[in-house]
Amino acid sequence: MQTLFYNVRLVDAFCDTDGAVLVENGFISDIFWGHIKPASIFSSKEGEQMLCIDGKGLALMPAFVDMHAHFRYPGLPQKEELDTALRAAAAGGFGTLLLMPNTKPVVSSPEQAKKVQLDAQKHNLADVIQTLSITGDFGGEDTSHLDNLDCTQFPVVSEDGFDVEAASVMFEAMKKCAKNNIIVSCHCEDVSLAKAAKVPRKAAIEIKQSDAPDQEEIKKNMAEAERLLALAEDLATTRNLALAEAADCNIHITHCSTANSLAAVAAAKTKRNSKVSCDVTPHHIYLSDKVKEFVNPPIRSEADRLALIAGIKNGTVDMIGTDHAPHTLQEKADGACGFTGLETAFAVCYQALVLSGAISLSELSALMSANPAKRLGVNCGILRPGRQANFVLIDLQEKWTVDSTKFFSKGKYSPYNGESFQGKIMQTYRRGKLIYNAE
Repeated sequence: MQTLFYNVRLVDAFCDTDGAVLVENGFISDIFWGHIKPASIFSSKEGEQMLCIDGKGLALMPAFVDMHAHFRYPGLPQKEELDTALRAAAAGGFGTLLLMPNTKPVVSSPEQAKKVQLDAQKHNLADVIQTLSITGDFGGEDTSHLDNLDCTQFPVVSEDGFDVEAASVMFEAMKKCAKNNIIVSCHCEDVSLAKAAKVPRKAAIEIKQSDAPDQEEIKKNMAEAERLLALAEDLATTRNLALAEAADCNIHITHCSTANSLAAVAAAKTKRNSKVSCDVTPHHIYLSDKVKEFVNPPIRSEADRLALIAGIKNGTVDMIGTDHAPHTLQEKADGACGFTGLETAFAVCYQALVLSGAISLSELSALMSANPAKRLGVNCGILRPGRQANFVLIDLQEKWTVDSTKFFSKGKYSPYNGESFQGKIMQTYRRGKLIYNAE
């Protein structure tokens, strides 16, 4: 059976034009540019069955590839489960996701990672790539599990949620990963400074939860925590980039959030080019410090936000990573860092980057699909014959209001709740088959 998607606006990193896409056995078999009528395709494929889907003028884009997500599986079902996370991914237009290892237990072995991938595969909603921790069980010392790691199965390792405290241990891990062609994804945060920041941050939370909160004291404590955490990111980014250069290791700086860290990435790229990449989150390019939101890394200043957007425009930033990090509502009330991000990611980025005039829709597709797909070595991300038929149909004119109670994710907290955006995911297809329909 062949499926023809016609009357669509084809948008990927390299095109933005009217056309049609023919799908067979889960892959793109042909692309037709311009205004194409199904009858003209039928005549060239005589005798073959074909399902024709009228896109009604909507944008057809490659499904998104998330370079950074937390599914909380295994071991944290109160926050998220595989089924809810994968349904949230489908609703957000994501077809491939790189999962972080800070689960319970920590994913530190190929056997654990393989089980997560196989369990996710059973749902037939998205492809997941499970990262392994850089040190065993986040213990900060043992890297023996990296000795013979197969990059074709596990292309990325990460200590996300933390950073590796000892530079000598990180250097050892990076040398092993360089030998095995593994990408090291770095959550850059100096451990000692992050610990120091917990004191004023905890004080701010306690004051906020009290019956008579002192707003000035809250601001003072939060400002001190934010200052320490910005310094923590900048120092660790510089350290990790230097270690990667010495080890000749492929490095990815994830959720880069400060102007100084981004400048360090840009400098490293001039030396090492394709062996250095970075992502930014939707919330760091949309929100600034006027919104006090608990995430890690924190929401930064307006100057940092604008620096990230400038980095997107000049090519320093390679891709978007959602940092989807669901928590229970009680955990959020207690100050847990992170929130649900898959179901709002496109709209937030479209608003912050495309509707603002910073970049084109094709450039956004590169950030959300083509670039992360290329970095991970997966066969998707652009609209070309031979690629997986993972698509999203988007109504770029549709305005909608975020209602987090209706999220597929178990994490019902969102800083965008009640906010209106333009650009709505209407349908998501995996291997040419419909897996999400907004209607």
